Amino acid sequence: MKYVIVPTTRNGKAVYFKENIYYQLKPVNPITNIIILRCKFYHYPNFRCKVKIKSYNENVISINRQHKAHQIVTENEVIMMQAKKKIKSNILINKGPIKKTFEETVNDVIANYRIPLKHAAEYAPKYKSVQKTLYKLRHETQIKKISFQVRLNLFLLIG
Repeated sequence: MKYVIVPTTRNGKAVYFKENIYYQLKPVNPITNIIILRCKFYHYPNFRCKVKIKSYNENVISINRQHKAHQIVTENEVIMMQAKKKIKSNILINKGPIKKTFEETVNDVIANYRIPLKHAAEYAPKYKSVQKTLYKLRHETQIKKISFQVRLNLFLLIG
């Protein structure tokens, strides 16, 4: 049974399988190439869903138990998780204002996947919650570009 790999906010990967999100629990076993993943609801306060799945070559090979009665994860939520990654890449590419790039990217995702506004409002990233991260991301890339230019100029002057 195949699953979909979804990027997380901290450059990790999650797995979307049968209306649930799973996070990698341990590193890939180098001998068997099996990945062990845990249900996202394990980390919720006052609620621990202890489901684990084992995966091999992007196929789920075992599930250890049934999920507790928690909410299912919709495709719209997964699409918005992917939108967060797209926002970060667009911030690095575009030179314009960060807020405008953020809004355009979110609007494009909503339009392309035809997500109803009710669901989009529920799962779309909020600008205020990611604003610092986006500014920091752009600032770090600008510093790297400047330091590379300085090194290149010094090399050309010395060499």
